[in-house]
Amino acid sequence: MNLSFQVNLEAIALTIGLVTIALGLDQWQQLGLTKNIAIAVVRAAVQLAIIGYFLDAIFALSEPIVTLFMVGLLSFIVVRESQNRLPRKIKSALPLLWTVVFLSTAAVLLYVLLLIIQPEPWHEPRFLVPLASLMLGSATSAGAIAADRLVTEITNRRHEIETHLCLGASPNQAIKALQNQAIKSAMLPALNSMTVAAVITIPALTAGQLIGGVTPFMAIALQFWVMLAIVVTNLLVTILLTKLVARQMFNRDWQLTI
Repeated sequence: MNLSFQVNLEAIALTIGLVTIALGLDQWQQLGLTKNIAIAVVRAAVQLAIIGYFLDAIFALSEPIVTLFMVGLLSFIVVRESQNRLPRKIKSALPLLWTVVFLSTAAVLLYVLLLIIQPEPWHEPRFLVPLASLMLGSATSAGAIAADRLVTEITNRRHEIETHLCLGASPNQAIKALQNQAIKSAMLPALNSMTVAAVITIPALTAGQLIGGVTPFMAIALQFWVMLAIVVTNLLVTILLTKLVARQMFNRDWQLTI
């Protein structure tokens, strides 16, 4: 099956019709979402149009430097958007999160591309850019959740931690349980998504592949590889980030500084 459609005036008019239906439902029920819907629609349209033009140019060039630059830019944008979710008590939180997310994503992504999917060439933008985007978004969210949860728990349970330190425990031992809780909380979304995959709905990536004409088996295989890559990346990010954040919470004398 060959997918063929055009974004013409008729398609645009029908798309506006969908927006009108949403606005009409909002007015009917007096939900007060008109402004939110309008902003979301306009912002999504502009952002998707921009990324569409960028991807079209990148796919046409298929140059490794350009593709890698795009991935680096995506990583910066994704991490920058998560800044408000990072605890203010962490020093250099944004550079720290970006470094951990970028390196972890790069390591797992290269493993998947070079050893499992094996596209020709390895930097094929049709694989590299979408996969990197999915992994970066999930890893950044997981990292921000883990860091915020860890700092919150350490702050709330300060006296308990200090008691452990007074009894001879090292900082790592004193907060190990809190670190584990933070990692588990951050990992739940990705694990839940993987657990219910294709049980309730067809995952977005699989649906996109099927619409594009890819065979169901290949679409499902790619979805599974991506989900597994996301879980591994998130686990790497949360472990490394919580360890680095924990080091900032103590001084050289093993005293809490938060």
